[in-house]
Amino acid sequence: MRYVAHLAGMLLGVTLAPDVANAQAGYARSPRDTLRFHEVTNARIVLETPQGGVVVTSEHDAIIAVAFGARDAAHAWYETLMLSSSSPQGTLTPLPGALIKAPFVLSVSARGGVRLVKAPPIPGPIAAITDLTHQFDDFLVRLPTGALRTGRQWTDTNTVGDSTADHWYRARTIAHYTVRGDTTVNGERATAIMMQQELTVSTGGPVPDQPVRTNQRLAGSDSGVVVFSTARGRMLGRARAGLLTGAISLIQGANTTTLGQRYSFDSTISAEP
Repeated sequence: MRYVAHLAGMLLGVTLAPDVANAQAGYARSPRDTLRFHEVTNARIVLETPQGGVVVTSEHDAIIAVAFGARDAAHAWYETLMLSSSSPQGTLTPLPGALIKAPFVLSVSARGGVRLVKAPPIPGPIAAITDLTHQFDDFLVRLPTGALRTGRQWTDTNTVGDSTADHWYRARTIAHYTVRGDTTVNGERATAIMMQQELTVSTGGPVPDQPVRTNQRLAGSDSGVVVFSTARGRMLGRARAGLLTGAISLIQGANTTTLGQRYSFDSTISAEP
């Protein structure tokens, strides 16, 4: 996609070097360390209405900490969190409040597979903008067994889903990875991995404070670059962007209105020193 060159440049200091990435790849998950990541995601939704396109934009800027326990156990929390959503009705910037430092209980495998065990209560004004219970669904690059040698390719499929009495959510990603070679990031040796994902997402549930339910389905792809340190067993950065298209149905009683939808986004995650 056209974003790849731009995204690669967002990981400052990355320059390809001769291949020495022959160490076994895996996440260290040391209980002695607390890892911190800075994540910035910008999204733009265009709804195709009979009156023309309606644009909704959002921004997510957070410092996220992850601490490991025994085996696959881990906890994560927001140290800072800024959310903003703008539409023709105005701009919403809910305060994170008690969500700061509130723990997400996770299971994190040595390959980077993350499963949410328990999420803290999400304040209503934040839940109206985004579903933070899925913050970690696709947070870490999922690694293969063996060494990350230049030219190595692998594919990883991940499916997540949950439902309550009112809401349901299903997402599927098929990620294709190719190791480009060794690199340095701010003086640290690491491995650059190109990625491309095929994405499908479907959700449904009531609109807060309105007698309307929604069903939506989106499909598309994203692409970008991941930088991983095999020496330290941790992800140093990830940058990607994508486009998904589909439709959203608004259901009110016996009436259903279906609108076309385009969802584009760019996202970066960088490890804090």
